[in-house]
Amino acid sequence: ALFLTPTSLRKYNGIEKKVLFQYEALKKNNLDIELCFLDRDERLGIARKIYREDKIENKVLKNFKTRNNYIKKLFSIFFYWNFSDVFNYILENKIKLIYIRYEYASNYGFIKFLKKLKEKKIMILIEIPTYPYDQELLRSSLRVKIKYFVDKYYRNYLHKYVHRIITFSNDDEIYGIKTIKISNGIDINKIPLITREKLVKEINFIGVAGLALWHGFDRFILSMSEYYKNNPKEIIKFHIVGSSSKEIMEELKKLVKNNNLNDYVIFYGYKSGKDLDNIYNQTDIAIGSLGIHRIGLTEVQPLKNREYCAKGLPFVISFNDPCFENKDFVFKVSNNEELFDINEIIDWYKNLKISPKEIREYSKQFTWNIQMGKVVKYLEDKN
Repeated sequence: ALFLTPTSLRKYNGIEKKVLFQYEALKKNNLDIELCFLDRDERLGIARKIYREDKIENKVLKNFKTRNNYIKKLFSIFFYWNFSDVFNYILENKIKLIYIRYEYASNYGFIKFLKKLKEKKIMILIEIPTYPYDQELLRSSLRVKIKYFVDKYYRNYLHKYVHRIITFSNDDEIYGIKTIKISNGIDINKIPLITREKLVKEINFIGVAGLALWHGFDRFILSMSEYYKNNPKEIIKFHIVGSSSKEIMEELKKLVKNNNLNDYVIFYGYKSGKDLDNIYNQTDIAIGSLGIHRIGLTEVQPLKNREYCAKGLPFVISFNDPCFENKDFVFKVSNNEELFDINEIIDWYKNLKISPKEIREYSKQFTWNIQMGKVVKYLEDKN
């Protein structure tokens, strides 16, 4: 089998880590699989490669060496439209199954690639990380909007070639193709339980994300502002961990400054490993996405919810996550632009009767081994 992803694998963000976790989980479920990825190197250019676990040398299928960012973007268009190198590799290595991470990828070249695969009797599985994704793309740059309209036309042909779509939604069928439903997963062994000392009259919130519009941390900051205007009984702080576009970060910092919250909101930038664990250990409550409505969604299954759960932290969200319905350690606010009363969150937290260890125990069902095992079971049944 071959896992094909347009993702780079430099382990800078959650998406890249997720792909590696999925790949490793498929192998642990006894699937003989390789991983093909798109490597974007600031010094060397852009290349499509086969991942090698020893990291000594990845096998290069096709590459364009350049340090010029403009030329690099032009070359990335080639990889978006042309899959001849991947197709040749598939034939040479007698691959019988391809698992594709789909990021609004449909175009003439992609559909032609799928058609050629089907003609060779190769099974095709496609994973759609976020569905529906239309509203998210329509709010993006002109370049992304163009790709979206191309995708919208050509995705109507997917049903001719794709055996199943892997989805994190609750849909039984997408684009006329039956689905395999899974949840976002975690590697629980790489997520240590929090170890904290409770601070008297201080409650610390944490939000960890590659900050984007749908995370909605601005809603929490504005709700903090209202909280501090009304004789607060507790000191609350918000620890924001993660990188984002300069524009989003500047907007959040401006919001903090304009609302006199500089002493209560801390920006850390990107952190990982022990540095991230040390920040987690200072906190009591996690903040999940509060702006999912901004991309037209009401139900999603984010990876971050599962990571917070594995850390043993109760968390706040604004949308439906089927895996956490009616759980005592999850607090839901409205899925709109309204501000919310942080006093209600504090009262909920103080009345929680569940320990961090018990919260973490619930997360064990979300391991990638279990989730990707559902895909392998489908293949076994199909065989």
